[in-house]
Amino acid sequence: AAAGDDADFVLHTGRIWTGDPHRPWAESLAAREGVIVAVGSRADVEKLRGSKTKVLDAPGSFATPGLIDAHGHLSSLGETQEQVDLRDATSIEEVVRRVVKRADGLPHGAWVTGRSWDQSLWPGKELPTHEPLTRVMPDRPVFLRRVDGHAVWVNAAAMKIAGVTVETKDPPGGKLLRDRSGNPTGVLLDAAVGIVS
Repeated sequence: AAAGDDADFVLHTGRIWTGDPHRPWAESLAAREGVIVAVGSRADVEKLRGSKTKVLDAPGSFATPGLIDAHGHLSSLGETQEQVDLRDATSIEEVVRRVVKRADGLPHGAWVTGRSWDQSLWPGKELPTHEPLTRVMPDRPVFLRRVDGHAVWVNAAAMKIAGVTVETKDPPGGKLLRDRSGNPTGVLLDAAVGIVS
C-alpha cells in the first residue's frame, strides 16, 4: 500500500493463515475498497490505520481466506480425522479390531466414533447387531456411521446413554431395527440416528 493511504478496514487477530507457503502466518491485515492491501504484523498494519478506519480487534481468534465450495462437508472432513475409518473393513471382526485399537488411544469413558462401514463388503452382507461391539466395549459407548450416512451402528452402552429400549418408538422418518422380540439391534436408520447422535 502506498504511504499515506488509509485503510478502510483493519483486522487484528491471534493468527491469520495466509495461504502463502513463504509467509503462512500473520496477525493483522488491512483492506481498502474491499481489497486486502497489507498482511503482516500488528505494527506494520497499524501504519495504515486512519481516523475513519474501521478496526476489528479480536485477540485469540483465527482468520483464513474464504473457503468456498458449492457443496462441501468441511466439518465432516475434520471429524473423519478423529474417528475410526471403516471404509475398507471387509468383516465385522475387522470393524471390531479397529474400534478396540481406537479406544486404546482415547481417555477413559470417551465415545468411540467411526465412519463408513458397509455391510455389503462383509460375508453374508447382513446388517450388524450391537453384540460384537458390546462384547468388546461393554461400558464404553460406540457410535459408527454407515458409508451413506443414513444409518448408525451402536453398542449397548450407547443405547443405554440415549435411553433406547424396547419401548422406544420409531421417530417420524426413522426406524430402529429390532430383533424378533422387539429389542433394538443397535442399527438406527435415518431420523432415528438423532436419538443417539
